[in-house]
Amino acid sequence: MTQALAELHLLLSRAFLPPMDPAFAAALRHDLADDLDALARELLFECDDPIRELRASLEAVTDDTHLLQAYSALFLQPPIRVYLNASVHLDGSLLGPSSKLMEEAYHRHGLSPSAELCDLSDHLSRLLEFVALLFARAAECDGTEEAAALSAEAREFSAAFLRPWLPGFAVEVRSVCEELNLPKPYQHLAELAAIAVWEGDAWRRAAADVRDRPEHAPRQANCGKCGQPFAEDAALAAVRRIMEKRGLDVSHLDRCPNCRGLSDNGSTVTLPARHLGIEDVR
Repeated sequence: MTQALAELHLLLSRAFLPPMDPAFAAALRHDLADDLDALARELLFECDDPIRELRASLEAVTDDTHLLQAYSALFLQPPIRVYLNASVHLDGSLLGPSSKLMEEAYHRHGLSPSAELCDLSDHLSRLLEFVALLFARAAECDGTEEAAALSAEAREFSAAFLRPWLPGFAVEVRSVCEELNLPKPYQHLAELAAIAVWEGDAWRRAAADVRDRPEHAPRQANCGKCGQPFAEDAALAAVRRIMEKRGLDVSHLDRCPNCRGLSDNGSTVTLPARHLGIEDVR
């Protein structure tokens, strides 16, 4: 299980990098959903519906450039619509107090920014990659006290720097995709990232339930703004469960796609975006 958690976090880390290289974009389109599905089944995560939606959205992208265009519209193009930087969500600004704590965690494990790529320490891909590294090191010494300590640290890091903001991030990505009529792969990836970091909370299913599980019917609701009925898909319902579990306000989720928008998420800020990378320098 620990190795599977490492692979899951690393796979998601790579998925949130800009798909500029054609071979990388092709791998996202053709292999990502199958790889995520295999890991989710091994971990008994109940995310069949989100993965099915991810697969369908990737199949609908007929050109690799469309994937890059969607990524740019969401995360790169000024004014940036959704930030991949954790400190923006945790502290309200880039380079907030949480960034320093993340850097200290990297340095404790002999990590430093890559010489080839650069980004702030709080980029989502970098955080997921760090959690993956901790789980991978735990898997290497499985059954030892060191393995238990590394797994605990991975979960503590995730609880401090990923879990608090990824459910809301998923809602933001969905809102922008709906507003701009963008391809949906990153919407579903954001939802699956929330599943990954909240492993075990409202997501783990019993082994006996893995086979012959009935399909979940979409939640039917009336829009809290216009009153029109709409169906809440499984991925959004899952994000709702996570947010409710944390005691977060979910009233903005009770709106139909036409009434959800960026007005719920605050103003946008124009700041530079960069690439990232970390290297093991032990």
